Amino acid sequence: MTSFNWKVSSLSFALTTLVLGCSRSSNNQAITFAGDAGASAGSTRPVRSASARAARVAAATNTKEMLSGLAEDCLPCAENSGCLDSSQQSGLCETVPGKKNAGKLTESAMCLETLRCVFTSKCANPGHQNECICGQTDVVDCMSGKSPPTGTCVAIYKQDFGDDGKFIYQEFVNQTYGAGRANAIAQCVTQMCPTCRIP
Repeated sequence: MTSFNWKVSSLSFALTTLVLGCSRSSNNQAITFAGDAGASAGSTRPVRSASARAARVAAATNTKEMLSGLAEDCLPCAENSGCLDSSQQSGLCETVPGKKNAGKLTESAMCLETLRCVFTSKCANPGHQNECICGQTDVVDCMSGKSPPTGTCVAIYKQDFGDDGKFIYQEFVNQTYGAGRANAIAQCVTQMCPTCRIP
C-alpha cells in the first residue's frame, strides 16, 4: 500500500464503467430540508440544484448527513459499497480518534471539514483528487515534494498533515488522520457512487 505506483493510482482512479445498483432501503429515507429545490414540503424527493446540495453539505454535522445531502441515493450506495465500513473501504468521520497536531479540532472534525471542502469545491468530481491536493502543481513534483501543492483543499490538509507536501501525499489516505479518513471516503464514493457529487 505504500508503493509509489499505488499512490499514483489511488489519486488517479478512473470512474468505474459498471454502474453499481444502489437500492434504496426503507430505513434510509431522504432528509428534506426547508427550501430544497425540487422537493415539496414533507416529500422525500432528492435535492436537484447544486446550491441546495451545497447548503446541505455545509450544514451537515456528521458523515451520513453529508452524504445524504449530496443525493437521495448517495448514502445507501456508500453503505452498500462498503465506503463507510472500516473492515472494507473506510469508516465514519465520527470514529476517528484524537486531535489534530497541536490543534483544537478533533480528528473527527478535521474529517468532516475535509469532506466538506472536497464536495463543495468539486475537486474530486473528475474521479480523482489531484485538484484537491496538487491543483496547478505538476503531480509528480507535488507528490515528491519538489514543488508545493496548490490544490483547493491544501489549506485544510496542512492543518492536519503539516506543511510538507511530500508528507501530505504519502499520508493522503492514512485513516489515523481525519483528513486521511475523509480522502478514503471521498475516493470510495466518487468511484462507486456517481451521484455523490455536487454538479
